[in-house]
Amino acid sequence: RLFSFGDGGDGRLGLGQPLRTVRTLAQVTALAGKRVAGVAAGHAHSLVFLDDGSLWAFGSNSRGQLGQPAAGDWAATPVRV
Repeated sequence: RLFSFGDGGDGRLGLGQPLRTVRTLAQVTALAGKRVAGVAAGHAHSLVFLDDGSLWAFGSNSRGQLGQPAAGDWAATPVRV
């Protein structure tokens, strides 16, 4: 399971909406039931590596950080890279 908290601007928490601040742990439900193998966090985006070998990203995409041009300026839920 994956949880996030903190500044949610630009969807950087992966919770489905660009929230201001989340002060308690909140589960990233879009990845519920998946086994997380690793996480990397940038200034305003995160990458999640699953045990099935897939890579997911969410948060700011202002400079293509998510590897998904179609994601627009940000993605509030994880998108597969």
